[in-house]
Amino acid sequence: MITAFSNNSLICEHGANVKEYIFQGQTVFVFDIGYCGADLSSGVVDNNCNLIGTLGGFLGNTKINGEEFSYAKYVRTVWTR
Repeated sequence: MITAFSNNSLICEHGANVKEYIFQGQTVFVFDIGYCGADLSSGVVDNNCNLIGTLGGFLGNTKINGEEFSYAKYVRTVWTR
């Protein structure tokens, strides 16, 4: 999924990245498409490549499964442009 994301022509030229976190007891990945739009959301995907929610966007969402994503523990940046 990360390889497909990195090759997607729709992601921004700058700032696109994939970061790994521990959230709600599981490994999750945040797919951030970068800095080319103010209202773009980032997909949060579990270790089985299932989308479990989005962050940001027009409404500025900060919760996944009813919990603030700020409680997630950052592990590492997996990929960046």
